[in-house]
Amino acid sequence: MNALKRFRRDCKGSVAIIFALAIVPVVAAIGAAFDFARGVQKRDELQALIDSALLSVSRSSVTMSDDQVAAKIRAYILSIGYPAGELGTVTISRNGQTLSAKATAKVPTTVMKMAGIKELNIEAKATARWAKAEIVLVLDNSGSMGSGNRLTMLKSAVKDFVDKSAGSDNAMVYGMVPFAQAVRVPVTQAYKDAVWIDWGTSSSGSEDGEDGSSTQINKSTWQGCLIDRPQPYHTDDTFYADSKKYPAIQSCIGDETHIGLVQDLGTTPANLKAAVDAMGSGGYTNLVIGVAWGHAMLTKQLPFVHASAPGETRRIMILMTDGHNTKNRFSNSETTLDGWTKTACKAAKDAGIEIYTVGFIGGDADVLSDCASGTGNHLTAATVNDIGNVFQQLALAVRRPILSH
Repeated sequence: MNALKRFRRDCKGSVAIIFALAIVPVVAAIGAAFDFARGVQKRDELQALIDSALLSVSRSSVTMSDDQVAAKIRAYILSIGYPAGELGTVTISRNGQTLSAKATAKVPTTVMKMAGIKELNIEAKATARWAKAEIVLVLDNSGSMGSGNRLTMLKSAVKDFVDKSAGSDNAMVYGMVPFAQAVRVPVTQAYKDAVWIDWGTSSSGSEDGEDGSSTQINKSTWQGCLIDRPQPYHTDDTFYADSKKYPAIQSCIGDETHIGLVQDLGTTPANLKAAVDAMGSGGYTNLVIGVAWGHAMLTKQLPFVHASAPGETRRIMILMTDGHNTKNRFSNSETTLDGWTKTACKAAKDAGIEIYTVGFIGGDADVLSDCASGTGNHLTAATVNDIGNVFQQLALAVRRPILSH
């Protein structure tokens, strides 16, 4: 009997020893799981930071070396609070118009260090590319733009904008609407055959004069000018019909034969800059027609059909003027014209178009700020020397980086 009791005591002791030995790997496994979970958490944190840092740096990376970009990304990550003692290397690579970054880090362990594993190595990668955008420049070519060297400085600023925003990836697509009281299109056979232009009921067509009168148009001597559509379609992009077409006029109003020619969306940067160089000035200011035509160019229906569908890509209108509304075919009341301009801007924004506005010296701040898509979208050039800087800001604004892991 005593021997049996001794055996039981010995058996309990063995069980205790076996359990004690077994608990060691269990605790180690739990500790390792804790360390690995912390490593995953730190990797996710590093990933979020390098994503944000790359987007922050991308716009200015064009003029920076790889080392400078890497240094700015590293500084950004540390500024958010990532431990400097854990962050390792930050490296940069480029491929055409894409920019990639990789960051490494070492995460100290808690339990695994007892097994000789003092840290876990982690890394995070991110790649940014330029988002596609369709951009229409709606530029005031009225007579006041001929004052001093306003037009000269504008031309330089716009061409610099194209150079800085274009890139080599074809992500930016351009169009242009110079305007005064009317707009002016190239006198090509394609425009002469356009079904959306109001040529009247006769074979020669008709002209809607400023006073509402109609006269015969001779297409062979037509100068390419078109005026506002009939009300209420002059402020929107309602599909054309017999009563909603874009009226041609035989001769441009006053000296508006000097204003620039409309350039359809898809014009190459080189051709766009040539068209900018050819712009002249003349006539009154009619913001309504400028905005309406900018809107039309950024939608997929006649008179222009090259825009993307809403949601497919960014569609951007940049409206620049140096003055106030003065006259269109219906009114010479600034208050009335301002109201129509705001209506036209709202129609464009409701269609998903982003609007940036530029007040050049004397641009109407009330109308332009209301027209812009947001407070930051309205810019001002107080002097002719400021217009270049404004368009440089716009070049950065339209080049929006997006992540592509």
